[in-house]
Amino acid sequence: MAKYIVNRAYNKKTLPVVWLGPPNFSRYSRGLQIDIDLPAELRDRLLVTGDHGNGYYNLQVGNIRKADSGDYMCKIGSREIRSVNVQVKTQGLDINEGETLTLTCPRPSQTLPVVWLGPPNFSRYSRGLLIDIDLPAELRDRLLVTGDHGNGYYNLQVGNIRKADSGDYMCKIGSREIRSVNVQVKTQGEAVYDDAIIECNLLSLEPVESLQVIINRGIFQSIYDGRHLLLQSKLLRSSRAKNAAGWKLVRVAL
Repeated sequence: MAKYIVNRAYNKKTLPVVWLGPPNFSRYSRGLQIDIDLPAELRDRLLVTGDHGNGYYNLQVGNIRKADSGDYMCKIGSREIRSVNVQVKTQGLDINEGETLTLTCPRPSQTLPVVWLGPPNFSRYSRGLLIDIDLPAELRDRLLVTGDHGNGYYNLQVGNIRKADSGDYMCKIGSREIRSVNVQVKTQGEAVYDDAIIECNLLSLEPVESLQVIINRGIFQSIYDGRHLLLQSKLLRSSRAKNAAGWKLVRVAL
């Protein structure tokens, strides 16, 4: 679980250390007390750590997310001790088209259901073991909730992943966000064949007018000039290799 500790404030006196944060320097804590007016999903992720006996009060933000970006400040009385700007980067994950994606929800729940959301616009994908019936059938048929359900773990599996599955995913327990991740699906590049010289030995002593070559079950068109066999094969389309006719020649020495 990701967490961020905004470095410590030291207080030799009896005045409480106050932590402020986004948005607009909202009060997060006063001494050891987390502010009760904060949203519950934020309040549950805050903790004041440090050597309190010696006057050190650090702010810890657990399972940090994009919305936690902004300016933080600690104060003792009316005096500003430290301010820092925090920018949270979205966790990213790259996967090749056609593979199976498995996203884990790192926190178990045996009371409230684990809910998975995904693209577009954090649509609901699952609730507990149930896949949402309002999803398109082609997506719904590729979703599965895996994990050790008996111990409260619910992971989202997306089979035969495709470009349209790129986007932001999130797991929640109740109204509390547990994990978010940005998934980018990459189209796998097609193979490009280089020119090759293939040694061929003819078993016949008779003159040969034409030859047919089979490589990997593919029959190649050929041109035989008496000494050399030229193979023509279709190029696989690729951003790295193109020609106007879409053909290439492979010389086979005899």
